[in-house]
Amino acid sequence: MMALLTIQQHYKNGRFQLGFNACQQAEKTQAENPKLWTLKGLCAQGLGDMATASAAFEQALQLSPNDDSIRYNLAVAKLQLGETNHARSLFETLAAVSQQPAVLVNLALCYSQENEHERALHTLGQINETAANDPQIILQHALILERAGRYDEARQRLLSIQNNNATTIPVGMLIARLTQKLEGATKAADFLASYIGAVGPDPILIVEQGRCLMESGRNDLALSLFRQTVDAGVSDGRVLNGMGVALSRLNRKAEAKETFKKATEENPNDPNVLFNLAAELSKATDPEELKHAATLLHRSIQLQGNNPAAHDCLAKVSLKLGQTSQAIDAASTAVAMEPTLAENHITLAECHFAFGNHEQSIAALDKGIKAAGAHSQLLRQAGIARLRAGTDLEQAESLLQKAYRADPSDQRTIAHVAVAMSANEKQKIAADWIGLNRHIYPVRFQNVEGFEDIKSFNQALANDIVNHSLMRWEPVGLAARGGGLTDDLLADDTPAIRAFYKALSQAISQLQQRLVPHKDDPFTRSIPRDYRLELWATLTQEGGNIDTHIHEESWISGAYYVQLPDCVANSEDHQGWIEFGRPHAEIAMPKGTQLRLEQPEEGTLLLFPSFLFHRTIPHDNSQRRISISFDLIPNREIVR
Repeated sequence: MMALLTIQQHYKNGRFQLGFNACQQAEKTQAENPKLWTLKGLCAQGLGDMATASAAFEQALQLSPNDDSIRYNLAVAKLQLGETNHARSLFETLAAVSQQPAVLVNLALCYSQENEHERALHTLGQINETAANDPQIILQHALILERAGRYDEARQRLLSIQNNNATTIPVGMLIARLTQKLEGATKAADFLASYIGAVGPDPILIVEQGRCLMESGRNDLALSLFRQTVDAGVSDGRVLNGMGVALSRLNRKAEAKETFKKATEENPNDPNVLFNLAAELSKATDPEELKHAATLLHRSIQLQGNNPAAHDCLAKVSLKLGQTSQAIDAASTAVAMEPTLAENHITLAECHFAFGNHEQSIAALDKGIKAAGAHSQLLRQAGIARLRAGTDLEQAESLLQKAYRADPSDQRTIAHVAVAMSANEKQKIAADWIGLNRHIYPVRFQNVEGFEDIKSFNQALANDIVNHSLMRWEPVGLAARGGGLTDDLLADDTPAIRAFYKALSQAISQLQQRLVPHKDDPFTRSIPRDYRLELWATLTQEGGNIDTHIHEESWISGAYYVQLPDCVANSEDHQGWIEFGRPHAEIAMPKGTQLRLEQPEEGTLLLFPSFLFHRTIPHDNSQRRISISFDLIPNREIVR
């Protein structure tokens, strides 16, 4: 009995890990005591391990089947795990014998999660008037109104609490979320800045403010907010997690990864933190990091099984690792959990394609369109799937044209519309539409600030690239073969890299000033003025090449040639040249497809639309071929 009293004291004082450890020790002598399992469940809840909490409460209820307090704890754990149907059954049993507000509120939440919003509101109406005016009940009422789509009504209910100076973190969070839905992320971030001034710098509110800043495209401001919070001495895994997300969105991959690792050290059982670290590692080129990502995803799913994004990410990681069957299982689970999310259907289709089954890939996408609607990305992928299969080519072009009309900024769509046109014997129209002979711009660097001439500048760049801290050889899942890629080139702050960035920025600015917008030109119809640049370097040696690819997230891309083997200038078969217009090998190149070859020259920058398929032709010279690539990524406000 003394052991249980000690455990109970640990729990009351928030020492959940000590309490949990003591429970495990006490199981040797008190395994038949329901109080022990209840305390274990409560401690596990405190640690955020809902799966373990649920199992402990189930054991306690088996030992004491008439204990409604245990039944209530189990129901709450099931609700937090996303097992709504089980939680609902437990709460209904409790509600039949008790009209306690906590039971009715949670039962209403179950109904709401099952989209029975009116039934949920009716259940709340059964709560007595005194309790109904409690801020916590009003908060839950507003939450259910939100789920019913009655956003303005929900916000008004919450503002009545705020006006009575009952400012709490959950109230502020929900007002911010409703404000975003009604007025946008910028207004929500402004509201939170004011609310934090009233209640103080709570990490939860700061994280939400940072999220709203990122949702409105202000990733740099979000990063600054998180850094200031950490520098002020706040050691909180949630803040670190938010900072990692901001770094990831700014493509500062190495910093993002390290920040997520620190966040997992602070909150090792937070499924969202584990998921974000896994998602960052899923972009990796190292098989060991991909395996680590899979381990983290399995743990995140164990803690929070109802996260379809975790299953979708696991499918993508499994594909990279060549585990196609596992990938299909994970992708199928994601689709079953969230059938209205286009990305889940796309991942499942890619898994079937990797397994060599074109018919199932097409069927998965067609089913996705029925479930999620005519989403631009689903239309695009349904068209691409037919091009891969070489069937229904007119239907493929029709789907891709619909996808383009829905989202004319999608680079993959633009690239494949041209392929579909060529497949339907419209080769010249396709080449004209994408500007194959119009939108490739060579820029010769004449003088680079800080260097005597182009030769000395290129020598310094070549040395910086070969010795770059983020150079990876034949990275998994990327286009390099027989070569290496750096991650963020700007991660190494050298005079030559800084000078190149300045010269590149000037070349882009000059081109933008020359371009004339045209609504029928997929490249010039929208010329971004607010953007960020991402740079990386490529090194290939004998037999090396860069496979056909496009740059999906950007508007304009380019390559600067730092060092080239002699064969580039002397060979008759165009070794080491860059070729535009050839689609991926997974799609049979339509007969008569127009191609364009460009001979690289040291000291020359080639600028071209990001949607143009391009590849480097292999060379058999032992000399190195070094180039720098970039993407110009428009800054757009993210709409939820």
